[in-house]
Amino acid sequence: FLPYPIQLIDLNEIARITEENAKAEKEEDKKAITDDIINDVNPLWKRDPSTLTDEDYKAFYKQLFPMDPEPLFWLHLNVDHPFTLQGVLFFPKLNPSKPTNESNIRLYCKQVFVSDNVKNVIPDFLSLLKGTIDSTDIPLNVSRSALQGDPNIKKISNYIVKKVAESLKKLHKSDREKYESTWEDIGLFVKYGIISDPKFDELMRERVIFKNSENKFVTLSEYTEAIPEKHKEKMKGKIVYFEEHSSDDGLRSQLLEEGIQAITTETYIDPHFTQHVEMQKKGDVEYKFQLVDNAIEDILETENTTEEDVKIKDLFLATLVGEKDEKNPAQMEIEIKNFKNSKTAAYFKVDESMKRFQQMTKSMGQSNFSMPSKKTLVLNPSHSLVKNAFKLSENNEKKELAGKICHHIQDLAAISGEGLDDNQRKEFVSRSQDLMSELSNLAL
Repeated sequence: FLPYPIQLIDLNEIARITEENAKAEKEEDKKAITDDIINDVNPLWKRDPSTLTDEDYKAFYKQLFPMDPEPLFWLHLNVDHPFTLQGVLFFPKLNPSKPTNESNIRLYCKQVFVSDNVKNVIPDFLSLLKGTIDSTDIPLNVSRSALQGDPNIKKISNYIVKKVAESLKKLHKSDREKYESTWEDIGLFVKYGIISDPKFDELMRERVIFKNSENKFVTLSEYTEAIPEKHKEKMKGKIVYFEEHSSDDGLRSQLLEEGIQAITTETYIDPHFTQHVEMQKKGDVEYKFQLVDNAIEDILETENTTEEDVKIKDLFLATLVGEKDEKNPAQMEIEIKNFKNSKTAAYFKVDESMKRFQQMTKSMGQSNFSMPSKKTLVLNPSHSLVKNAFKLSENNEKKELAGKICHHIQDLAAISGEGLDDNQRKEFVSRSQDLMSELSNLAL
């Protein structure tokens, strides 16, 4: 992209054409010697955006990153006061199997390549972007110490953050469908930016979207506005969420029947994002995130616990837990919740603060770190499966069968939630075979 044309000359080829032209009898038989210019003296970032088409931007991206798929969208930068800056930043389609390269943005000065290490010029959370920036106000000595001490660098960095946020805001407002279709690729760096940059947070927090129970995208404010009037007071400021692939579908369905959605969160960035939103409130808006299995108790109506309910709890305690072990703080606990019209026999409730801590340590790469996780099996004594297990337990000849059904209810609750590990899966298969064999024998 040097500003002066550079011509590649093949002297042997020129000599050959010159010799052939000298032998040619007619003027029209002579061959022209073409100028083979190998650089682009007027790169895309120097041109007027109003004269460019989408195809121009895509072709330029392909020139820079020939192995990449087409970019999602792009941002053309052009400012001459209080500093000079031109460039094009592309929002790429992310490839989860490909490691992130921090050298995606190339720095130029008057079209002369300077570096592809633009830390301090571009914040870390924007390192997922790709493209070029050209500025005469960035020192050619782009060492870390030189950049940190340059007053223009902070201005340029703030300007780029602002323009990126404005571009996303505009897309969110003008083309929500496209914004949602690209969220899988841009969501990670948007949330990361909100956590790490207060100005970006101010501009973009209300543009973060989550999928709800009906698989539709909503912002946090749209979520709260959709809460039914009868639950408004109880749900004030609360956002019910569940982790993808580790939450009970039945619980979400029950909430949905009450008109209450739950949003999907993912493991790595969302624990940090939700904590940030809870701790750094904006204006009068305050949010509190709550797991589905904890929220459902606050929302659904329950009936009073009966004497039989207490006996059901004692049965499951004796069968599944046994004697209390003081040395095992993670030992499972059992609760009775007599929900009205509930179709769920049992579900697991986890300690939310402990759950979040585990999520955050995992997201920071500390997968080997483990600590006891407090789990509570919540039983619905009104469910026929739980009731039948209790009735069978009162018959001395059927106590063993009642115990197998208790274990089966526990297994189903685990499968509906976080699932089973390899050992638990083997035990589940073995217990299920025994239970099915005994039940099928009764039918003969």
